[in-house]
Amino acid sequence: MRPPSSPRRFPHRVAGAVLALGIGFAWGFVTERRKTFPFSLLKRIAAETGFPRSSPLPEPAREQFSRLQSLPYISGSYDPAHERRGVLLYEPEKCQDGYNLYSSGLGHCSALIDMKGHVLWRWCAEQALGPGDIDPKGWINPLFSAGGTFLLNVQDRGIFRIDEFSRASWKFDAPSHHDVYAAASGEVVAPEHRRRPGSPAYEGEILDDGVLVLDADGKLREEISLYDLFLDSPYAFLLPRTRLAEYRGKDGVEPFHLNHVEVLDGSLSSLSPLYRAGNLLISLRHLSCVAIVDSRNRKILWAWGPGNVVFQHDPTMLPNGDVLIFDNGLKSSQVVEVDPRTDRVVWSYAPHDGFFSPQLGAAQRLENGNTLVTESDRGYAFEVSPAGEVVWRFANPEVDASGFRSGILRMTRYGAARLPFLRARLPDATRVR
Repeated sequence: MRPPSSPRRFPHRVAGAVLALGIGFAWGFVTERRKTFPFSLLKRIAAETGFPRSSPLPEPAREQFSRLQSLPYISGSYDPAHERRGVLLYEPEKCQDGYNLYSSGLGHCSALIDMKGHVLWRWCAEQALGPGDIDPKGWINPLFSAGGTFLLNVQDRGIFRIDEFSRASWKFDAPSHHDVYAAASGEVVAPEHRRRPGSPAYEGEILDDGVLVLDADGKLREEISLYDLFLDSPYAFLLPRTRLAEYRGKDGVEPFHLNHVEVLDGSLSSLSPLYRAGNLLISLRHLSCVAIVDSRNRKILWAWGPGNVVFQHDPTMLPNGDVLIFDNGLKSSQVVEVDPRTDRVVWSYAPHDGFFSPQLGAAQRLENGNTLVTESDRGYAFEVSPAGEVVWRFANPEVDASGFRSGILRMTRYGAARLPFLRARLPDATRVR
């Protein structure tokens, strides 16, 4: 047993501890204010893990950290209610019938399920992609085109069109990411990013996002640079915001972080020039901005979001001309519907008990007026009525032994008319409109 400390030495130890704490506090203060080392490293780790910085990781989930480091986005989270699986709530008379397509954040497969959660079809990377195309990041936000073929975006690898048996009919190599969209004209659009020199407002290179436009056969039509578009617009003032250290990645400053793009079909063009055929609806996460772009004349026609939404995802154009947006927020998420002609929010869903997806998320307006919401990071999806009543809820059944539930990148509901291959093989599918 060691003898007790001498009373004379005790004040010196206290003074040393206070000095060490003072130095640590001063370093932390300067790091946060000046954005010096290790601020960027800590911010990046926090963003890539996707866990709230105010809540420590539960012990079972800590083993997931190394796996999450290699992913562009969080792929799930530890769920205290990890025993939940599949469809948790289903009120048929209040729901929109259909089939639900989704991909798990850690997987290389997509599943099509019915309203009761039964898996009816599955697409997997081993059949669709060559060995060099299978990547730990998986594929992202797949969707069906109007003809029922399957489109998918493989992070930084390119765009693929595959059939119901996961056989690829074409592939376009590109540094694509996040999303893919099939226009009514047959065109396919997707976000891409490329490194390029910046401007005096930035240090070194920037990672410039752009819109990749392919024809129906997967041939390149054009590429639209967002950096060039914004520099020559009234919205150029937004760009200096991205000098903040938290937007600096391994490839330099990333001003936009384009996470969604879709092509307007012109069906609403009589209401406003905003809706002219060929215009693009885009989402810029790092600017907390949603915009409509005239792709022919390279002009930004409308931009909305800063001060209203935070790090949003998946804006979609509705038949009435409004835009539906998943607003991620900083502590809780919501879904908002905004009229781009007036900038007025005409509907929102932000329940008191809350839901939160800090990194990903999606919202789809259904034919019956309900909204399908994907709480991506937690691995849940639910259908909510216009009055805010939840009538269907689903929990991703992919949960490991530690209670880590894989995220759902985006869930999309389709009627049987969009799934001709399914109707041919499953007669019961004809009952779903």
